Amino acid sequence: MSQQDLDLGMLDKMINYCLHKNKSKLDDELISKIHNQVYVQYNTLNIAVGRQRCGKTHTIIKEIIKISAVSKRTHLLIYINKNGAPSDPTFESLKGLITMPIEYVSEDNAEKFVQDILKWKMLYNYIKENHIEDQIQDKQMQTMFQKLHIDNLDFTTLHTLIFFEDAANCKLFNRSTNYFNQLFTRLAHVQCSVFIAVQFWKSLPTEIKSNAGTVFIFPNFSKEQLRYILRQVPLPEEFERIYEKYQQLRDQQKLIVDINNQQLFIE
Repeated sequence: MSQQDLDLGMLDKMINYCLHKNKSKLDDELISKIHNQVYVQYNTLNIAVGRQRCGKTHTIIKEIIKISAVSKRTHLLIYINKNGAPSDPTFESLKGLITMPIEYVSEDNAEKFVQDILKWKMLYNYIKENHIEDQIQDKQMQTMFQKLHIDNLDFTTLHTLIFFEDAANCKLFNRSTNYFNQLFTRLAHVQCSVFIAVQFWKSLPTEIKSNAGTVFIFPNFSKEQLRYILRQVPLPEEFERIYEKYQQLRDQQKLIVDINNQQLFIE
C-alpha cells in the first residue's frame, strides 16, 4: 500500500468523524420531513394559489397548526401583511389552535424585523455550538430570549415560520433590493419555512416560483392556466395525467405538488 493510499484512508476517517460530529447541525440545515401528516418540509418555500375564498389561508393555517403541534424546533410564526394586523377572518378563527408565539409585522417593517430575528438566531447558534452560556451577560441573554420568544437554551436549533398573507399586493417582492427573494434561496441556511398565499401565479416573481418546495393548487383554473403554473416547476407526472386528476377536484379540495420529493396528492 502506498503512502498516498494511507493518506487518503486517513482523510476518509477524518471526513467521517467531522460529519458524524456535526450530523445534528447538518441535518438541521437540510430540507427534511417534519411529520407524516404535514405536507411541507423544514426549510422550504410553500405557495398556495387559488381564487378568492377557495381555502388558501385555511390550508396554510392548517399546516402551521400541525407544525406547532409536532415540531420541537419551531419557535415562532412571523405573520406579514400590509398593516401588521391580522385581517383574514379564517386566520382569526383558527389562530387559537397555533401553539407557538405569533409576531404580526407590517410590510414596511418586515425586512428589518426578519433580519433582526435572524441575527438573534445566529447568536443563539453561536452560544450553543461553542458552549459559552456562562460568558454571556444576563441582560443580553434575556434580550435574546425575549426576541426569539424562548425561555431557555433547550432548542437544538430554532426553526422559524414566515407567512405572507397577501403576496399579490406585497411590495416586498418588487423592491430593487429584493431581500426576501434572496432569502428564499437560502432558507435551509437560516432555518426558515415560508408560506405564501396568492390568487394569481403570474403575480409572483420567477425567482420565488422557481424556489417553491410545495405548491397547493385550488380548483377553477383552466387547462392553460394550470399548464402555466406547472410549467415553472419539475413535474412528478406527465401534465395530461395531472390535469385529469385536477379536473376531479371538488370545492375546497386542492392538488398538492411536492416538488422536493416529486409526489402528487389530492386533499
